[in-house]
Amino acid sequence: MLRRQGFRAPITAAASTTETIAALGIVGQVVAARCLLSADASRVYFLGRPIGSPCAVRVWLGVPCPMCGITRSLVLTVHGKIGVAWALFPAAPIALAGLALLVCAWAVLAWLTRRGASSLVQASRRALYVSMAVFGGATAVFWLVDWIARCQNA
Repeated sequence: MLRRQGFRAPITAAASTTETIAALGIVGQVVAARCLLSADASRVYFLGRPIGSPCAVRVWLGVPCPMCGITRSLVLTVHGKIGVAWALFPAAPIALAGLALLVCAWAVLAWLTRRGASSLVQASRRALYVSMAVFGGATAVFWLVDWIARCQNA
């Protein structure tokens, strides 16, 4: 087991295994969504049957909910219809791209851990988690600005 300097947590093969399992879980969910779900601009379909639950926030308050369109947008994104997905919920394709980069980064970290490059893994893992926080924050701000704009246009 390798230890970071100071009070930081140790780097172990278990951390690499956890990241690998998480990456495989993300890939599995995307593949399942691609195989089981389809969408158009108005609804999502599960195995060809429409999923017909209206948005409660929109029904009760008359404004788009903060997450209105995310399911359709994610499904359209995994089917390669980025333009339609972007029009529905722009933060979804961005978030999915971020997840794809995260999966790739975790795969590289797992490979480096198995090769014994501990100093490079430490620096890379730290940079990855800082990058994830910045990317997540920027995506959240983008989502919030988009939602405010949609509320003003509703």
